[in-house]
Amino acid sequence: MAVYAAQKFLGCTPATPECNALAEQGSPTHNVTTAGPPTLLFNSESELVDTDQMTGFADRLRAVGTPVETRTLPGNRHAMRYADDATTPTITFLLDHL
Repeated sequence: MAVYAAQKFLGCTPATPECNALAEQGSPTHNVTTAGPPTLLFNSESELVDTDQMTGFADRLRAVGTPVETRTLPGNRHAMRYADDATTPTITFLLDHL
């Protein structure tokens, strides 16, 4: 599934040098600027995306002065699968930052 999604999004075969370079160019972590909005990031402890990616991105945002909060949830859920646990903290975050 992840390989298919990467191929569809990037238009190349993952794990090839050309594709890795393209993925890096498009990575939010490598495109942080001082113009970014306050950011709330969620990740599960054991999901598809490693928590190191979330914390690395958060560190980059903080380095340029962007307010950022991270939340690590139990389990291995990804994206919409943890929406029920993310909704209330997201609303609170938005109310605090809008």
